[in-house]
Amino acid sequence: MISLDNLVRTPNRFGIRSTMLYPIQGHTYLLRADGGTSNLSTKGSELVHVTKGEVHIDNGPVVEAGHSFFIQTQGSYVVQDGSEAISVRQAEDPGEGRVYVPGGHTDARRAIVDLSSTIKHFRIADQPNLELGHHYHAGFDELFHVTKGAFDIHFEHPDTKERKFYRVTEGQQVKVPLGVAHLVIPDPGMEMINVCSRPFSRDDLNSYRVDSN
Repeated sequence: MISLDNLVRTPNRFGIRSTMLYPIQGHTYLLRADGGTSNLSTKGSELVHVTKGEVHIDNGPVVEAGHSFFIQTQGSYVVQDGSEAISVRQAEDPGEGRVYVPGGHTDARRAIVDLSSTIKHFRIADQPNLELGHHYHAGFDELFHVTKGAFDIHFEHPDTKERKFYRVTEGQQVKVPLGVAHLVIPDPGMEMINVCSRPFSRDDLNSYRVDSN
C-alpha cells in the first residue's frame, strides 16, 4: 500500500570550505560556492553540469553555465564564488567530449536539461499559473529537489482516490511514488533537479487529471 504521508524532507547540508552539498539520491549533489571559491577533486568518474557562474577545470578550460564536463577517472576543478553546479559521481561517460552542451528541450513552460538517463534540471518560465504533470509513472519513482523558488504539488492515487497536497520550498525535496498521479504548480522562475529511480521513458507518461481544488 502506497502512503502519501511524509513525502517532503529537507536533506542535510554540509560544508566543504565554501561549498554546500545536498545529497539527493545516491551520488548526486548540488554544489554551491558562496563567499569564496571551492576546490574539489574526484576519485572516480564524475559528470558536472554548471547551472550558474563558471567552473575552472585544473589544467583545462573554464566551463560556463549551460555546459557540462566529464572527468573519466581522476581530476580536480574549482567552483567559483557565486557559482552553482550539479555533480553526478560515479557517472557513465556520456560520450559527448570533455566539455559539451547536454541535450534536452525547451518550450513555453520550461527548459529541461538531460544530464543523464535518470537526472534532469528544470528551469521554469517566468510566468504564473503553469501546470506540469497530470500524469503518473508505472515503472519508476521520482524525486524533485528545489534549488530556487518553490512549487505546490498535488497527489492523487488513481485506484484509492487518496489525495495529498504539499508546498515544497527551496532546499526541500519531495518523493513522487510510482503509480501516483501528480500535478506541479511552480512559482515563476522556479528551478529544480529531477531524479528518477530508473531511466526516464516518455512511454511511461500515463495521463491522469489531478484536481487542484
